[in-house]
Amino acid sequence: MAGLSLSGLASGMDTDAVVGALMAIEAQGKNRLIAQQYKIEARKTALNDVAIKLRGLRAAADDLKSVGMWQNVQTVESSDAAKISVAYKSGAPVGSYTINVLQLARAEQRWLEFDNSASAGNTLTLGYDGDPSSNVVITYDDTTTVEELATKINGLSGSPAFASVVDGRLVLSGKKTGVGLSVVSDDLTSAEGGSLDRAALKARYTIDGGPVMESESNTVTGLVGVEMTFKSLTDGVTVTIGPPGADQAAIKEKVTAFVNTYNSLVDFIREKLTEEPVKEPATKADYAKGVLRGDAALTGVLSELRRVMAEALGGGVPTSDGSDYDALAELGISVPAAQSSGSVSADRLAGKLVIDEAKLTAALTGDPARVRAFFAGADGSIGFSQKIADIINPLAAAGTGMLAERASMADRELARNKDAQSVMDTRLALKEARLRAQFTAMETALSSIQNTTSWLSSQIAGLPTWSSSD
Repeated sequence: MAGLSLSGLASGMDTDAVVGALMAIEAQGKNRLIAQQYKIEARKTALNDVAIKLRGLRAAADDLKSVGMWQNVQTVESSDAAKISVAYKSGAPVGSYTINVLQLARAEQRWLEFDNSASAGNTLTLGYDGDPSSNVVITYDDTTTVEELATKINGLSGSPAFASVVDGRLVLSGKKTGVGLSVVSDDLTSAEGGSLDRAALKARYTIDGGPVMESESNTVTGLVGVEMTFKSLTDGVTVTIGPPGADQAAIKEKVTAFVNTYNSLVDFIREKLTEEPVKEPATKADYAKGVLRGDAALTGVLSELRRVMAEALGGGVPTSDGSDYDALAELGISVPAAQSSGSVSADRLAGKLVIDEAKLTAALTGDPARVRAFFAGADGSIGFSQKIADIINPLAAAGTGMLAERASMADRELARNKDAQSVMDTRLALKEARLRAQFTAMETALSSIQNTTSWLSSQIAGLPTWSSSD
């Protein structure tokens, strides 16, 4: 019968265990294919990771030449930001200005008694004084409570006031400072003759002791190009506007991002180049170790990057004093200096970069346009950022770079590997079926022999016994 297995019934052998052991030997070839698959997959992932990090470095280098980062901006500072905060908006007059805040803007607040028992109108019209377009109309009936009226007012998205109920009175608080509320209703009267009301106020201030200026809002643009927000009354806060110039803080942030991205890339590639394979791998993670150890292409990438970080651009970009900015080191970006003891730090050996803050600040302060020219290029010269791109693009361009081609090669290897595994699976299945059939045949034969032996033994035992006396 097909598929029948007589596991040791006749021979006493554990034929399942025997077949399993034999198949384990046969499966060693499949295991080697799986190990190879893990290594190929790990190599492809590592190559893609390197490409991603290289593209990140190119993007960080591109940021150093972006037009927006090098646009002239002005610094705006307040001597007391707790009283007046400032924000730069556009070209502003350079200098220092004394601001006196005489009055802060506020919204109007109305306290009203509500009685709808005698009115037939049952409407409330709310708006801002002098602005009929702001009016909203709330309708209600004789059964409406003051709480329900407040809910209706707050439910209107265009309502010019917030409504609340305090001690049975309707309290309306304007949503805009510096402008009064218009309230029209036969059912509303001022509580306590209006003594509880607070009128809207405009902000009032002076600049350098000049005429008093007014604003409906506490955020004003009395200084052209500068937005000032009044937070309290003042007796003189100085607002200082600096001359136009490069935003050093933003530039330094981008330089730091570039250096950090480069150092991270160096660490990653060096880790892959020096990673030891696991001697007796047992897991998929074990097989992934050391797949790029000593990789010649990655070694070349690292060497090329270290070279461009250290060398001069060639031709140089002249500064205003006649010298050239033609290398990162002249801007304070270089490998760590040798230690006084003469020993070499690990970061220096790795070619990682550090920033000399003072040197970079001096360059940006002295001639920021020439620093920009170093990164972006000028007068037909290739800038540093473009030089980085020229190195990285052939290596890491998505789909077309050398690393992408190697990843594609890995895909082709994986396809061949999986085809081989499929063939191996078929061969192993046939082998196992053949072994089981052979052992089943053996057990069947042994069982037949045992049955025949038993029959003969019983026949012999049944023969008559002859004695010598007969």
